Amino acid sequence: MSRIIILMYHIIDDAKTDIESALCCSPRLFEEQVKYLANSEYTLVNLDDIADILSGNKSFETDVVALTFDDGFEDFYLNALPILKRYKVPSTLFVISNMLGKTNNWMSERDFPVRKLISKQQLLSIEEKGVIIGSHSRSHLNLEKHTENASLLNLEINTSKHELENIIGHTIEHFAYPFGKYDNSVIDVVKESAYKTACSTKSGFNRKNEKPLLLRRIEIYNSDSLWKFKFKLKLGSNAITLKFLFNYYFSRLKNKVAPLLQA
Repeated sequence: MSRIIILMYHIIDDAKTDIESALCCSPRLFEEQVKYLANSEYTLVNLDDIADILSGNKSFETDVVALTFDDGFEDFYLNALPILKRYKVPSTLFVISNMLGKTNNWMSERDFPVRKLISKQQLLSIEEKGVIIGSHSRSHLNLEKHTENASLLNLEINTSKHELENIIGHTIEHFAYPFGKYDNSVIDVVKESAYKTACSTKSGFNRKNEKPLLLRRIEIYNSDSLWKFKFKLKLGSNAITLKFLFNYYFSRLKNKVAPLLQA
């Protein structure tokens, strides 16, 4: 059974400060990764394709990889999109419907530097170039903290969907949970809003029998060299360290040797 691998990016730019480094991937590293994927054995897809796989309407013989980008920073338009187009790699961009053309104010209290978000005009240009647009809520609230407020959940999940549909002119079918936070009440509203998929921030692979509203993703950091990127694809983990690799391969070796010792 082929694996469904969803990669998660945020900022495709050099980090302005140490605190945002984990959310950044430099354009140089990003191009290395995209070039590798474009010439690899993986089949590159978007979330529309993944929705079709999960519903049984499409299948692939190889592992599939989808690139997703959270928040809708302007650097996606400036830095990521030209690279994606150069190598003909599909992607999905999650944007915050009420913050187009504004800045990342939900990050200011954690001392992140100010960054611009894409405008409505840029969003239309991105969509016209074949990028799948998804919702990342209306204002990037931690939805798990507001599960008792049904009207607010509806505003953040359902209204954001319709606002984006009014801009781009067709159905929005994919959602990403802000901060990766959700509970059953949040998932219920996502389901009622007729999203086909929803992405979490939990790492790991997805399979054909996966719950479509709880998809796992592998986050890519600024510290991910190409060899570490390849291991993330192979092992499905965010935490690729030498200790992790030692334990992984030692466990595999132990499992192979154990039957021989018992013979």
